[in-house]
Amino acid sequence: MTSSINKAIAALSKHHLDALVLNPGPTQFYFSGLHLHLSERPMCLFLLPDKAPAIVLPAFEREQLANTSLAMQAFFYDDDPAGWQRAFTDAAAYGNLAGKTIGIEPTQMRYLEMQYIQQAAADLTFTSAADLIA
Repeated sequence: MTSSINKAIAALSKHHLDALVLNPGPTQFYFSGLHLHLSERPMCLFLLPDKAPAIVLPAFEREQLANTSLAMQAFFYDDDPAGWQRAFTDAAAYGNLAGKTIGIEPTQMRYLEMQYIQQAAADLTFTSAADLIA
């Protein structure tokens, strides 16, 4: 993992967070090196303690992972929106997110991704991770 990811993960407990979830944008690029952009399709990077980061993204973005040296657990979905929830459910199970507190970037995280994550893991809480990211 990169030193920036290691620092963020080490700071999770200080900020009372169990994970950090990021949408495509400058902060996600800083941590992953992936050039992804917000679109109508949901995408998220999950930074998790004691596990490789997870990423949910469309299958057609698979080649993007070859552009980063960061080892990640990828959860892909195809173009059919009916299958998008499965990728988020698998990522939430991988990260053991049920009942956890998830830090998000308040100026970047969309309702779309929050809904998929919320449906994927019971009793989780979203909170601002602005202090951790700053």
